[in-house]
Amino acid sequence: MKKRITRIFAWLFILLFLVFLLFNSSPGITTEDEKYLMTFLKEWEIELDRDQIHQSQDKEIAYLSRVQDSVMYSIRHFTIPFDSAGNVQCYYSTRKGLCFDRALLLEKFYTHAGFDVRHLYIYFNGRGEYPDRLDFFDKGLLSHAMFEVKTKNGWMAVGTNCNWLGQDQEGQPMTINVIREKLKEGTLQMKKQYSYGLPFYNSLPQQDAFRYVYGIYSRHGQFLKSKPLETLMNSMGLKSRLPDYNISMLFSNL
Repeated sequence: MKKRITRIFAWLFILLFLVFLLFNSSPGITTEDEKYLMTFLKEWEIELDRDQIHQSQDKEIAYLSRVQDSVMYSIRHFTIPFDSAGNVQCYYSTRKGLCFDRALLLEKFYTHAGFDVRHLYIYFNGRGEYPDRLDFFDKGLLSHAMFEVKTKNGWMAVGTNCNWLGQDQEGQPMTINVIREKLKEGTLQMKKQYSYGLPFYNSLPQQDAFRYVYGIYSRHGQFLKSKPLETLMNSMGLKSRLPDYNISMLFSNL
């Protein structure tokens, strides 16, 4: 009997793990995405030379900053349908999007230029208190989408509603965790001050009162489509309610 129960639990674990793998999502860059990324860059007169960009930390930051500025000024803060999230052609034609749209667009620009990125789901509550981990499952959860990009000197947080970069005044990159600690201490100073929008933490009664999760794109599962299972489900008119997540990025939470 004991062996049978153990076997059942083993098979259940394997089944759950397979389901977890099947719903793994990644924005990816399609051929059409690449076409419109290059069209954007041509419009902004930004040259894409990967060898030049990655010659030094300063050149990496210069490219990251210029693309960020261009996206901030070009993509106005308006809602577009969930199923258009990450669609570069849609961003090009409408010039609209929210924080998660700008995050997805910037991630594609940076990935296309040879950078590694990891997506951030930032959440806070409307009470102005430091959120609990269980607040992630609250229906009234308030959230913000950001990401970090890996530079030669380390991971750096990138603003998506505001054109700040996570660099201290000495030019060292800062992760979202470092930024939160400095907000808590009241010592946050950045080399690139914002000139567009407002940092998300400025809207919080207590600036460091937020939590974050790497690798979660949405709780409702309507931004990304994992292949082949979710793509097949959608073609049959079925929608997945599982969160959009990327397994490799989830490991950054450990």
